[in-house]
Amino acid sequence: MHVLHTFGVISDSYVNKIKGAASVLSAEQPAITPAAELIAKKLKDKVFTIFADNGFYSVAIRAKQQFNENSKSLCWPNFFPEMNHNELVAWRGDRSNVPAIFVRSSFDNERNKLRFDFSKEVLLQAGCDLSEINAVGANKFEHYFYLTHYLDWISYYLAIEQGHDPMEIDVLIRLKKHLSSIS
Repeated sequence: MHVLHTFGVISDSYVNKIKGAASVLSAEQPAITPAAELIAKKLKDKVFTIFADNGFYSVAIRAKQQFNENSKSLCWPNFFPEMNHNELVAWRGDRSNVPAIFVRSSFDNERNKLRFDFSKEVLLQAGCDLSEINAVGANKFEHYFYLTHYLDWISYYLAIEQGHDPMEIDVLIRLKKHLSSIS
């Protein structure tokens, strides 16, 4: 953001947004960590999914990457309304082995809020262990940072819960060595 501001692409309003997000995270941290730890326990040794409004899909994708790398867990992200085009049909029978996280914000699209609510009932009827994370903050910027931070903590606690070092990426190092050895 600083570089964009330096080149005149954006104003310096980002400074106050960052300060606001930092303030929200400081205030909410005492609640985030124990809640993240509880969600991590539900995800232990499972493949799971993360659903977000299309406006927050980047948060879900980043979380998937953090879960893959930090906790060495498989998960898939999806977003509303796309989730309701096909995937909703698959949530039938006993899906108690597939936990889900709903990432929610007051800035979600109004129609998608209805989709979340309807889909929640379908997932619960299928036995899904569903966790919801509701963003905190005064604006969309703060919501992005809150959700990202919260999901990062879940990925950390899930790594610990599963006995993994969140920093270990040996297979990626091996891949890079392998590729660099091929001319």
